Amino acid sequence: MSSSWPSAAAFREAIQNPRTCFLNPELQDAVAAIDKRGLPIVYSGNFAVVFRLQLEDRTRALRCFLQDVGDRERRYQAIDDRLDAIRAQCFAGFDLESQGIRVQGKTYPILLMDWVEGVTLDQYVSSDAASSSAFRALAVEWCGLVAELEKMGIAHGDLQHGNVLVSHGQLKLVDYDGMFVPALRGLSALEIGHPAYQHPKRSVSDYDERIDRFSSLSIYLSLAALGEKVEAKRHCTGEHLLFKKADYLEPFRSETFRELRGIAKIATVLTAFERACGRPLVETPRLLDLVTAPPPSQLPHWMRAAPHIPDPTVV
Repeated sequence: MSSSWPSAAAFREAIQNPRTCFLNPELQDAVAAIDKRGLPIVYSGNFAVVFRLQLEDRTRALRCFLQDVGDRERRYQAIDDRLDAIRAQCFAGFDLESQGIRVQGKTYPILLMDWVEGVTLDQYVSSDAASSSAFRALAVEWCGLVAELEKMGIAHGDLQHGNVLVSHGQLKLVDYDGMFVPALRGLSALEIGHPAYQHPKRSVSDYDERIDRFSSLSIYLSLAALGEKVEAKRHCTGEHLLFKKADYLEPFRSETFRELRGIAKIATVLTAFERACGRPLVETPRLLDLVTAPPPSQLPHWMRAAPHIPDPTVV
């Protein structure tokens, strides 16, 4: 991390004075969500911190980078162009402002995203809504989301519990730092994702539309297994769902793999996933070659029947 780049504390201090820190007039009347001490709430990530801003007509997520963005501006522009063209329901809209926030006399880029109400996937697993039927519905919804990404020829790059939100019966994806879109072909990845969801041999040279295949299988198997054996949630922690990196390194010695082998409904997918752990990432099979995804709806989102995925009342 560059020593000249502001810290999370410096960004938090700056946004307490929106009229002086924001260059965009739309943000100068924004009000940040605060904690019990009256300080802006900080949501931390690997490369950035996020604040929740209330504007006059909507709520936005303010993402402040903790290090030099390098070519991120170019990448985010390519991602923005692609998402604008496809308008997928699983993504939140965003705007990158290269001169967005003033901190200690210098200006820095920011990313403004639509705020998505919901809970992260790991929070959902530990909530009162986490029933067998809810997990089965989530597994089906997950297949639909993966099908949508593949149809668009893009990959998120860091599919993991913290980047998947359950929002009013739908799955939404956040954090697009590692996303691949066709315009970025030939570049290296900026990150290799959460180790509890990624192929153990993934490297920054793995950067194309196939990089989500392993994590897609990991998340599907976790949801599908919980739908059949909800007590398996004891394996879930704040760091992973059912699987962790050690399981991928030695699947035949893994307690989790051993327990899941007793679930007949996921046997085919689990066997393929075990084999994928020991093969190159590019040989990982597509989830949709192993399970049947729901057909894409031709109706606009507001006309579709909501899946049976209840919102939690206590998280």
